[in-house]
Formats: sequence, C-alpha cells, structure tokens
Amino acid sequence: MLFDASRLLLGSLAASLIACGFLFWRSAWGMLDIQPYESSIAAALLLASIPSWLAWILTATLKTGGTPGQLRNQTFVRANKNSRSRARLIRFASHPLSAPVWGWLAVVTFLLDARLPSYLFGVASIIVMVGGLGSIILMIFRLETLHDRIAQTTIEKRP
Repeated sequence: MLFDASRLLLGSLAASLIACGFLFWRSAWGMLDIQPYESSIAAALLLASIPSWLAWILTATLKTGGTPGQLRNQTFVRANKNSRSRARLIRFASHPLSAPVWGWLAVVTFLLDARLPSYLFGVASIIVMVGGLGSIILMIFRLETLHDRIAQTTIEKRP
C-alpha cells in the first residue's frame, strides 16, 4: 500500500511542480498577473494527477489481480464469491487508497456546482478513510480487513 500511495504522492508533486512552473512562466516569473484561463490550466494539471494514478492502479489491478505494490510484494487478490473483476473493483472502491479518488470526485463535482453529488462523494471519502483506520486495527490483530470483507476477497501469496 505504501508503494502505491507513494506513487500518488510523487505524481501529485510532479503535477504541482509543472503547474507552478507554468504559472511562473506565464507571469514573467511573478512580475505580471496571470489570466483566469491560465489558472484554470494549472488547476487542471493538478487535478489530472489523481485520475491518472487511478487509471494506472485500476489497469494493473484488473489485469494482474493486484496493485503494483502488491505485485512487488508477490501477493494478489483472490475473489471468494464474486467475479474477479467485480470483486477487485468493489475492493478498490472501499480500500483506503481510494479515498483520494472519492475526494477528487467531490472537488470536481463541487467545482461543477453539483452540490449533492459533491457532498455524497465527500462523505464517501470520509467513510473510506475511517474504514481504513478500522482496517489498520484489524490488521494489527491479524484479522481480515474491512475492504476485503466488503468485497469478499482475500490477499494471497503468489506461487
């Protein structure tokens, strides 16, 4: 999980540096005011890092059965009852790593003046984060995590 979260952090940092560089360049290194569309371009660069990370994680999860971090640890997700792809999607949607995605959806829908979806996505982000704390407690006692219980999945070592 740390490997995957670090990739999100690095991608967001790179997007921030690119957006700041763009704004400095367009403002003649802070001497001029920027145009409104230029700040929108910078915001779009920042907001693009989370869906890019999501696409990378979901592609790896659906294709190989695990996130890049899980592949690095030689583990994969096994579906107990659901179809594999459905179980992996449910697991990811309820996994603590999906909190930035729910938060991103809340911000984007808020910016689009869709208040109700924005609040719902914000609440989903909070629920996933609180569930993540519960999962950490369960992992300490070597019990099945909440997102694995919801998706009816288990993590297993690769043969």
